[in-house]
Amino acid sequence: MAGKSGTKGKSLYYTIMESLETKIALGEYSIGAQLPPEFKLAEEFKVSRGTIRQALKELELAGIISRQSGVGTTVLHIPPKENRIVSMTKQIKDRGMNPTTIVESAQMLTAGQTDIAVRHELLAEPGLTETTEVYRINRLRCGDGKSLAHQMVYLIASQFKMDILETVDFTHSLYGLYAENRRWVVRAREVIRARLAASSEIEQFGMKDSPLEQQIVYVRDRVSYDQNGDMLEVLHSIERADFFGGYGYEIREAVGVAAVDGAATTR
Repeated sequence: MAGKSGTKGKSLYYTIMESLETKIALGEYSIGAQLPPEFKLAEEFKVSRGTIRQALKELELAGIISRQSGVGTTVLHIPPKENRIVSMTKQIKDRGMNPTTIVESAQMLTAGQTDIAVRHELLAEPGLTETTEVYRINRLRCGDGKSLAHQMVYLIASQFKMDILETVDFTHSLYGLYAENRRWVVRAREVIRARLAASSEIEQFGMKDSPLEQQIVYVRDRVSYDQNGDMLEVLHSIERADFFGGYGYEIREAVGVAAVDGAATTR
Protein backbone atom coordinates (compact mmCIF):
# COMPACT_ATOMS: atom_id res chain seq x y z
CA MET A 1 0.00 0.00 0.00
CA ALA A 2 2.95 2.31 0.67
CA GLY A 3 3.73 2.61 -2.99
CA LYS A 4 0.34 3.96 -4.05
CA SER A 5 -0.12 7.58 -4.96
CA GLY A 6 -2.10 10.17 -3.03
CA THR A 7 -3.42 13.44 -4.40
CA LYS A 8 -1.81 15.29 -7.31
CA GLY A 9 0.68 12.47 -7.96
CA LYS A 10 2.13 12.57 -4.44
CA SER A 11 3.03 9.33 -2.70
CA LEU A 12 0.46 8.17 -0.17
CA TYR A 13 2.92 8.44 2.72
CA TYR A 14 3.67 12.05 1.75
CA THR A 15 -0.03 12.96 1.71
CA ILE A 16 -0.32 11.48 5.23
CA MET A 17 2.77 13.40 6.34
CA GLU A 18 1.15 16.65 5.17
CA SER A 19 -2.06 15.77 7.02
CA LEU A 20 -0.16 15.15 10.27
CA GLU A 21 1.86 18.33 9.77
CA THR A 22 -1.38 20.31 9.38
CA LYS A 23 -2.81 18.79 12.56
CA ILE A 24 0.32 19.87 14.46
CA ALA A 25 0.29 23.36 12.91
CA LEU A 26 -3.37 23.84 13.91
CA GLY A 27 -2.64 22.90 17.52
CA GLU A 28 -4.19 19.45 17.67
CA TYR A 29 -0.82 18.28 19.03
CA SER A 30 1.26 20.77 21.03
CA ILE A 31 5.02 20.80 21.68
CA GLY A 32 5.87 17.88 23.95
CA ALA A 33 2.67 16.02 23.06
CA GLN A 34 2.78 12.40 21.92
CA LEU A 35 1.36 11.37 18.56
CA PRO A 36 -0.78 8.20 18.56
CA PRO A 37 1.16 4.94 18.12
CA GLU A 38 1.80 3.66 14.60
CA PHE A 39 -0.99 1.08 14.66
CA LYS A 40 -3.54 3.73 15.68
CA LEU A 41 -2.41 6.06 12.89
CA ALA A 42 -2.55 3.15 10.43
CA GLU A 43 -6.16 2.53 11.45
CA GLU A 44 -7.02 6.24 11.21
CA PHE A 45 -5.61 6.65 7.70
CA LYS A 46 -6.48 3.08 6.58
CA VAL A 47 -2.93 2.32 5.43
CA SER A 48 -0.14 -0.05 6.41
CA ARG A 49 2.21 0.66 9.32
CA GLY A 50 5.04 0.83 6.78
CA THR A 51 3.35 3.81 5.12
CA ILE A 52 2.92 5.48 8.51
CA ARG A 53 6.62 4.94 9.28
CA GLN A 54 7.57 6.67 6.03
CA ALA A 55 5.32 9.64 6.87
CA LEU A 56 6.78 9.92 10.38
CA LYS A 57 10.31 9.71 9.00
CA GLU A 58 9.60 12.78 6.83
CA LEU A 59 8.32 14.71 9.85
CA GLU A 60 11.39 13.66 11.81
CA LEU A 61 13.75 14.82 9.05
CA ALA A 62 11.95 18.17 9.05
CA GLY A 63 12.59 18.48 12.79
CA ILE A 64 8.89 18.52 13.67
CA ILE A 65 8.91 15.30 15.72
CA SER A 66 11.36 12.94 17.42
CA ARG A 67 10.97 9.18 17.60
CA GLN A 68 12.53 7.11 20.37
CA SER A 69 12.12 3.45 21.18
CA GLY A 70 10.20 3.05 24.42
CA VAL A 71 9.21 6.73 24.43
CA GLY A 72 7.12 7.14 21.29
CA THR A 73 6.71 10.02 18.87
CA THR A 74 7.00 13.48 20.41
CA VAL A 75 6.23 16.87 18.85
CA LEU A 76 9.32 19.12 18.91
CA HIS A 77 8.32 22.05 16.73
CA ILE A 78 5.09 23.65 15.54
CA PRO A 79 5.31 24.45 11.80
CA PRO A 80 3.71 27.74 10.70
CA LYS A 81 0.12 27.47 9.46
CA GLU A 82 1.23 29.13 6.21
CA ASN A 83 4.52 27.48 5.31
CA ARG A 84 6.27 30.18 3.31
CA ILE A 85 9.90 29.15 3.89
CA VAL A 86 10.07 25.70 2.38
CA SER A 87 12.98 23.32 1.85
CA MET A 88 13.94 22.34 -1.69
CA THR A 89 13.22 18.71 -0.78
CA LYS A 90 9.62 19.59 0.10
CA GLN A 91 9.18 21.73 -3.01
CA ILE A 92 10.25 18.82 -5.22
CA LYS A 93 8.04 16.33 -3.38
CA ASP A 94 5.10 18.73 -3.58
CA ARG A 95 5.34 18.35 -7.36
CA GLY A 96 5.07 14.57 -7.10
CA MET A 97 8.75 14.07 -7.92
CA ASN A 98 11.38 11.97 -6.16
CA PRO A 99 14.08 14.31 -4.74
CA THR A 100 17.74 13.34 -4.79
CA THR A 101 20.89 15.31 -4.04
CA ILE A 102 24.39 15.09 -5.46
CA VAL A 103 27.05 16.53 -3.15
CA GLU A 104 29.75 18.07 -5.33
CA SER A 105 31.89 19.32 -2.42
CA ALA A 106 31.76 20.09 1.30
CA GLN A 107 34.54 22.03 2.96
CA MET A 108 35.58 24.39 5.74
CA LEU A 109 36.85 27.89 4.95
CA THR A 110 36.88 31.31 6.55
CA ALA A 111 34.35 34.07 5.97
CA GLY A 112 37.13 36.06 4.28
CA GLN A 113 37.59 33.31 1.69
CA THR A 114 33.95 33.32 0.52
CA ASP A 115 32.57 35.16 -2.51
CA ILE A 116 32.11 38.91 -2.14
CA ALA A 117 28.30 38.82 -1.76
CA VAL A 118 28.42 35.99 0.79
CA ARG A 119 31.25 37.64 2.72
CA HIS A 120 29.21 40.85 2.89
CA GLU A 121 26.27 38.99 4.48
CA LEU A 122 28.46 37.07 6.93
CA LEU A 123 30.41 40.11 8.13
CA ALA A 124 27.18 42.06 8.63
CA GLU A 125 26.24 39.56 11.36
CA PRO A 126 27.33 40.71 14.85
CA GLY A 127 30.37 38.84 16.15
CA LEU A 128 31.52 37.42 12.81
CA THR A 129 34.91 38.36 11.36
CA GLU A 130 37.07 37.55 8.34
CA THR A 131 38.55 34.59 10.28
CA THR A 132 35.20 33.07 11.31
CA GLU A 133 35.08 29.46 10.10
CA VAL A 134 32.16 28.49 7.86
CA TYR A 135 31.08 25.34 6.07
CA ARG A 136 30.41 25.56 2.34
CA ILE A 137 28.16 22.82 0.97
CA ASN A 138 27.99 22.60 -2.82
CA ARG A 139 25.01 20.51 -3.98
CA LEU A 140 23.03 19.67 -7.10
CA ARG A 141 19.31 19.18 -6.35
CA CYS A 142 17.38 16.82 -8.61
CA GLY A 143 13.80 15.63 -9.13
CA ASP A 144 13.17 12.27 -10.83
CA GLY A 145 16.83 12.31 -11.86
CA LYS A 146 16.62 15.73 -13.57
CA SER A 147 18.89 18.55 -12.39
CA LEU A 148 16.73 21.38 -11.01
CA ALA A 149 19.01 23.58 -8.89
CA HIS A 150 22.69 24.11 -8.14
CA GLN A 151 23.09 25.36 -4.58
CA MET A 152 25.87 26.71 -2.37
CA VAL A 153 24.95 26.76 1.33
CA TYR A 154 27.14 28.49 3.92
CA LEU A 155 26.83 27.61 7.63
CA ILE A 156 28.67 29.10 10.62
CA ALA A 157 30.80 26.27 12.02
CA SER A 158 30.67 27.34 15.68
CA GLN A 159 26.87 27.04 15.71
CA PHE A 160 26.97 23.25 15.41
CA LYS A 161 27.85 20.75 18.12
CA MET A 162 30.20 18.66 16.01
CA ASP A 163 32.27 18.76 12.83
CA ILE A 164 29.43 18.22 10.40
CA LEU A 165 31.84 17.43 7.56
CA GLU A 166 32.63 14.18 9.38
CA THR A 167 29.18 13.28 10.67
CA VAL A 168 26.47 14.54 8.30
CA ASP A 169 25.11 13.04 5.10
CA PHE A 170 24.55 16.12 2.95
CA THR A 171 22.38 14.22 0.47
CA HIS A 172 19.56 14.68 3.01
CA SER A 173 17.61 17.87 3.70
CA LEU A 174 19.65 20.29 5.83
CA TYR A 175 16.48 21.15 7.76
CA GLY A 176 16.92 17.84 9.59
CA LEU A 177 20.45 18.90 10.62
CA TYR A 178 19.11 22.21 11.91
CA ALA A 179 16.42 20.44 13.92
CA GLU A 180 18.99 18.14 15.55
CA ASN A 181 20.63 21.30 16.84
CA ARG A 182 17.23 22.63 18.00
CA ARG A 183 17.15 25.36 15.37
CA TRP A 184 14.43 26.15 12.84
CA VAL A 185 14.19 28.59 9.94
CA VAL A 186 11.55 31.14 10.92
CA ARG A 187 12.52 34.16 8.81
CA ALA A 188 14.36 34.75 5.56
CA ARG A 189 15.48 37.67 3.44
CA GLU A 190 15.96 36.86 -0.21
CA VAL A 191 16.48 38.36 -3.64
CA ILE A 192 15.50 36.48 -6.80
CA ARG A 193 16.67 37.49 -10.27
CA ALA A 194 15.82 35.95 -13.63
CA ARG A 195 18.35 35.75 -16.46
CA LEU A 196 19.26 33.70 -19.51
CA ALA A 197 21.06 30.49 -18.62
CA ALA A 198 24.81 30.33 -19.27
CA SER A 199 26.01 27.60 -21.61
CA SER A 200 27.28 25.51 -18.67
CA GLU A 201 23.87 25.81 -16.97
CA ILE A 202 22.03 24.81 -20.16
CA GLU A 203 24.19 21.69 -20.22
CA GLN A 204 23.80 20.97 -16.51
CA PHE A 205 20.02 21.42 -16.49
CA GLY A 206 19.43 19.58 -19.77
CA MET A 207 17.91 22.62 -21.51
CA LYS A 208 19.65 22.29 -24.90
CA ASP A 209 16.46 21.29 -26.71
CA SER A 210 14.33 24.00 -25.06
CA PRO A 211 13.42 27.14 -27.04
CA LEU A 212 15.69 30.10 -26.29
CA GLU A 213 12.92 31.96 -24.45
CA GLN A 214 12.62 29.00 -22.05
CA GLN A 215 16.34 28.77 -21.28
CA ILE A 216 15.88 30.89 -18.18
CA VAL A 217 17.25 30.44 -14.66
CA TYR A 218 16.39 32.05 -11.34
CA VAL A 219 19.31 33.22 -9.23
CA ARG A 220 18.25 33.13 -5.58
CA ASP A 221 20.30 34.73 -2.78
CA ARG A 222 18.80 34.14 0.66
CA VAL A 223 19.82 34.65 4.27
CA SER A 224 17.80 32.59 6.77
CA TYR A 225 17.45 33.19 10.52
CA ASP A 226 16.46 30.89 13.36
CA GLN A 227 13.91 31.28 16.16
CA ASN A 228 16.42 33.35 18.19
CA GLY A 229 17.08 35.79 15.34
CA ASP A 230 20.56 34.37 14.66
CA MET A 231 21.82 33.79 11.13
CA LEU A 232 21.34 30.13 10.21
CA GLU A 233 22.40 29.86 6.59
CA VAL A 234 23.43 31.88 3.55
CA LEU A 235 22.22 30.36 0.29
CA HIS A 236 23.21 31.04 -3.32
CA SER A 237 21.09 28.99 -5.70
CA ILE A 238 20.70 28.77 -9.48
CA GLU A 239 17.40 27.13 -10.43
CA ARG A 240 15.52 26.07 -13.55
CA ALA A 241 12.82 28.69 -14.05
CA ASP A 242 10.51 26.25 -15.85
CA PHE A 243 10.42 24.06 -12.73
CA PHE A 244 9.48 26.81 -10.30
CA GLY A 245 7.19 28.72 -12.63
CA GLY A 246 6.88 31.90 -10.56
CA TYR A 247 7.03 33.53 -7.16
CA GLY A 248 4.50 35.34 -5.01
CA TYR A 249 5.27 38.14 -2.56
CA GLU A 250 3.38 40.04 0.07
CA ILE A 251 3.91 43.78 -0.44
CA ARG A 252 3.50 46.02 2.59
CA GLU A 253 3.62 49.77 3.04
CA ALA A 254 5.78 50.87 5.97
CA VAL A 255 6.08 54.58 6.93
CA GLY A 256 6.14 55.83 3.39
CA VAL A 257 8.43 53.05 2.16
CA ALA A 258 7.22 50.08 0.15
CA ALA A 259 8.56 46.95 1.84
CA VAL A 260 8.71 43.50 0.27
CA ASP A 261 8.43 40.45 2.49
CA GLY A 262 11.31 38.43 1.10
CA ALA A 263 10.27 34.91 2.09
CA ALA A 264 8.87 33.76 -1.24
CA THR A 265 6.63 30.86 -1.99
CA THR A 266 7.11 28.93 -5.20
CA ARG A 267 4.12 28.13 -7.32
